[in-house]
This record gives sequence, C-alpha cells and structure tokens, in this order.
Amino acid sequence: ICVSCRQVSRRKHFQEPVQLETKHTLDKINCICPMLYVAPGPDEDAASLFFELANAKTVKYKCKSGAKLHIEQDGNIKDCTGGIVWETALLLATYLQGRGLQHLSFCSADADFRKEEEEDGGERPGGASSILGKKKRSGIDSEKTGNGGDTKSKKKRKCDKDVRTSVPKVLEVGAGCGLLGLVLSHLGAQVVLTEAAEAMQILTSNVDKTQNSMNLPPAASAQALKVDWTSEADIKSLYDTNPSLFDVIVGTDVIFNTTLVTPLLKLLHRFSHADTTVWLCMQQRCPDAHRMLIEEAPKYFELHDRSECLAAADGCSSAAELECFLFRLTCRKDVA
Repeated sequence: ICVSCRQVSRRKHFQEPVQLETKHTLDKINCICPMLYVAPGPDEDAASLFFELANAKTVKYKCKSGAKLHIEQDGNIKDCTGGIVWETALLLATYLQGRGLQHLSFCSADADFRKEEEEDGGERPGGASSILGKKKRSGIDSEKTGNGGDTKSKKKRKCDKDVRTSVPKVLEVGAGCGLLGLVLSHLGAQVVLTEAAEAMQILTSNVDKTQNSMNLPPAASAQALKVDWTSEADIKSLYDTNPSLFDVIVGTDVIFNTTLVTPLLKLLHRFSHADTTVWLCMQQRCPDAHRMLIEEAPKYFELHDRSECLAAADGCSSAAELECFLFRLTCRKDVA
C-alpha cells in the first residue's frame, strides 16, 4: 500500500525494489507519486493528514482554475524550515482562493468592513471587533518607500474595491516551497515569492517547473527572489525589480524568532501602500515572538485577528483544531 496515494501499487511505483507481499516494508518506502491535498473534514484527523503531507516527496494541489500544481519538498534543508509545505500555507491558499481575485484585499465583501466604515465616517476600513492598536493614518513615508510618497493616501479612500481593473501585485514573504504564491498566480495575480538563501533552490525549482507555470491567466506571473529581511542589499534588490508597491502581502509561519519580528514588520511596511492588505497565517511557534508581533504590529498597521473567519471558511475547518491564527494588517501608518 502506497502511504502517499493510499492505493495498492506495482513495484515500479516506488523508488527502489520492494517485495509487494511485505506490507511493513512498503510503509517505509517513499512513493514517487505526488500526494493530493484534500481539505480534511470536521471529523477527520487533520494533524495526521498534514504530517503525511509533510513527509511526501511531492504535494499536489488542485487550484480553483483547474490547474494541478506539483510542489516538490526537501525536508533535508539545513537551518531553514522552507523545505516542506506547512499546513498554514495550505489553509491560507484555500482561504484566499475562496475570497477570489477581486477580494484578495480587505473590501466591502468582508463582514467587518461596513462596521468600521460607519465608525470612521467612511474614511478607512478595519475590523472594529478585533482591532488592536487603532490609530489614525495620515500618509505614506516617502523615505521608506522610495517613491516620493502618495498624496492620495490622505484623501478619503474608496469604500468599495470590488471592481478591480488592474491585476493585483502580491508579495509572499517566507514562501518556502512556493505553494501559496503559485496558487495565487493561478488565481490571476502577479506574485513575487521570496525566501532565504537556504530554500531558494527548492523554491526556484517549483516556480520554474512547467507543470506549475503553464496555463497561467492573462497578465498573471510568478517570480522567485532571495530576500533576507535583515539584508539591505536584498531589500534594495526587491525594490529595484519591483519599484511599484504591493497590493497584497502574504506570509505563513513567519513568526518564530523574536529577532526577526521587527525586520519583518519593517519590510511589510516598506513595500505596502495605503490600501495594501497583509495576511499572516501561523501557528504559535514561539510564544515570545507571537506576543511581540501583537505588540509591535500596531505601530506599522492596524492589526485584526481573523482566525474565526479562517476556521469558518470552506475547506479550512481544520484551522481551529490545529490552533492556526490569521491576522490581517491594513491601514498603513506613518513611522518616524
């Protein structure tokens, strides 16, 4: 029995010869077939499913467009956790696909949009019931963005962003194997997937793979780029290749070390504009780093806990069992 595809398989199905009559032996052999991700139901053991996915050679994910991504994994990468597809990447990919291309950003389709609009006289969105560090935003810091500022940010923002005429630009931080960013590119976005040097080989391989890059929607794209959050050279390279700011920024399980929380927040702030939405999905890997995010993020954005929305979304019910958090950062603030 193949432990990846759950089917009785012939000898050629495996990476090395085995005796088919010895089931115990087969369980220890890595199958070369991709393991298709199917969202676990409310009564299924989600933890076991994601454990099996993490140990598969390749994870297969069927996009909303019908495209089938094949994401290779490498659990042997040293000093980096980007070699496997984490459950939060699968959950956020499923959640954002459910929102659709036109609703990747916070918009009037969100239940808390109108409530915040009423409280603030229609000037800006937010999440009144789950907001932390609420503070008025006045504009864009031109020194940080490098584009001379955005005077329109001081004006009343449009309250309905359902009608989007341009293709959204998306930045993924800590992209790992690249599943989330590739899913968003097949949804129709222009995506820049970034990672540390240690995981760039597996990320680039997955982004460049024909299976993953073919049949993209018009104007959609996926690009892999090395970005160390603490490296000014890498940050400058990201800006040089993408001088326009991003509409949406996503990251999964990127909060795991207290020394990297502030550099990450500064990067998010630097590459966002007044209407950018940041989605961070995570499990609590490091309590101190998690607490630091809650305390420091409101200096740069308005922070909203949307974990309940994640768990309630189609295909994401396992988020509650796995204790996954979803934070939405909006309303970029001036930082001295």
